[in-house]
Amino acid sequence: MEDDGFDVTGIAAVRSLRARLRRARDTSGQKLLDVSTSEVLEAPVTYVANGVLPDNSLAVAGQWDLACLGVRQDMRFKLLDQAVISDDAGVVILNFAQQDTKALRVTTRFAYAVATPAPVTGAGTPYPFSVLTGTGGAGTAARAGRSRSLSPDLPSGNGSPVSRSVGSAPRLTG
Repeated sequence: MEDDGFDVTGIAAVRSLRARLRRARDTSGQKLLDVSTSEVLEAPVTYVANGVLPDNSLAVAGQWDLACLGVRQDMRFKLLDQAVISDDAGVVILNFAQQDTKALRVTTRFAYAVATPAPVTGAGTPYPFSVLTGTGGAGTAARAGRSRSLSPDLPSGNGSPVSRSVGSAPRLTG
């Protein structure tokens, strides 16, 4: 990213990356001095909740002052008393009318945009964010249609892929 004129000002990472960073070693087995669980190469690391990043993504690094988040629609509230909550199989978990229950539905819309200034170097398609993806020990950094392999100095411990479990979440209808 620095080659394209951007600075990595922060990293958003899945929680499982914390253990990988803790175990990061060089080829002689020594702990990496420029990597800790709170900072990688002077960029602060923030760990996000499960499910925020896609399954195969370990981290997003970038110049966060170029990310813009805006509110597209204010919060709207609706009190429901005639709704039904069911699971993915259609089994009724809660029938509001029969069980004299109420729920508050809150909706809002947000927008996200990335400011991409004119390229400094003129090479490639500059973009101020990169995504570290991978399973097991090695990963790949992908950005703006390009990717490069990263050395496997972030071991996974048991070699299992990074994944998250998604159960059947109840749906609200009505």
